[in-house]
Amino acid sequence: MATFEELKKVNKDIKTKNIKGKEYAEVQERITAFRKLYPDGFITTDVISNDGGMIIMRASCGFYNEDDGSMRILGTGTAYEKEGSSQINRTSYVENCETSAVGRALGMAGFGIVASLASADEVSNAIYQQETQPEPVQSCKCAVCGGIETDALLIKASMDKWGKCVCKKCIDKKRKEMAAKKQTKAAPVADPEPVPPPMEQPDNLPFPL
Repeated sequence: MATFEELKKVNKDIKTKNIKGKEYAEVQERITAFRKLYPDGFITTDVISNDGGMIIMRASCGFYNEDDGSMRILGTGTAYEKEGSSQINRTSYVENCETSAVGRALGMAGFGIVASLASADEVSNAIYQQETQPEPVQSCKCAVCGGIETDALLIKASMDKWGKCVCKKCIDKKRKEMAAKKQTKAAPVADPEPVPPPMEQPDNLPFPL
């Protein structure tokens, strides 16, 4: 296992990238430093979940014990990415997630942690997502009555369900109409009055009763 002095030495050779006044090491620089100390070491990645365009990956880095060949883990890192959330994630969100996870694992092992555990790649991606994130809708015009709705949660719910803005007043009105229709359908129908059976007529009468 490398000493702390050896780790400090390889970290001095790591090139950093200035992002908003802070220095961050790129993942490739961390990998290069790791290989200098552990040329036969390992970097592994595993997919924790990948569903609906959202992926979580975990990476580990370490070396093999010379005595028995067992794996000694120096650091682990986890990353999450969403497909289409950034320019690179439109086509390579899996690869980007793997890179971020590896960068964090190497950072946990002490490689390239100049200003932050996060790598330059990870920080750049986060900044891009923040800058390109659309502003939340503050208000909208109701597609039914033309009124203005300002409830952000209600606006989002109506847009998700109907694809257009519908205000609370119109939604409540529609709910009342639907409730009234249900009550009308559920109202019991009165049974008709029974019809009396026809009277029996005696025999041998010249006219009916």
